[in-house]
Amino acid sequence: MASSSTTSSTAAAPAASDSLPDKIAGFVDKNGDTLQQMALLAYLKRGEQAQPFLEAVTTAKVAVDLYRRVSAPDAGIEAARAEAILNVSKYVKAHPRARPSELQQVVEQEVEAFKNKIRNL
Repeated sequence: MASSSTTSSTAAAPAASDSLPDKIAGFVDKNGDTLQQMALLAYLKRGEQAQPFLEAVTTAKVAVDLYRRVSAPDAGIEAARAEAILNVSKYVKAHPRARPSELQQVVEQEVEAFKNKIRNL
């Protein structure tokens, strides 16, 4: 089960992730409409015989949409976390001789700001 990442830069793939759900989502994002149109055409021509194909493609599109909606908040959490860390590091760089109590206060403020941002997601 070796995976080769020959083309990991798809237009719809988020942040160059190589996880299987992201690869599937990228494929469905790129080809889902065409596959659904093909399945609908087959259903119109073949009737009940093509219904499972139409159901599978539609289910995949709905699943990818739900996956995108559920995984999107993770990006917001990660961005808020990175911002909090960056703000603390900027303070430390700007105030290299700050007392431990001052650093603790800044860290506590950033943690509170982070928690507030997470609540608002």
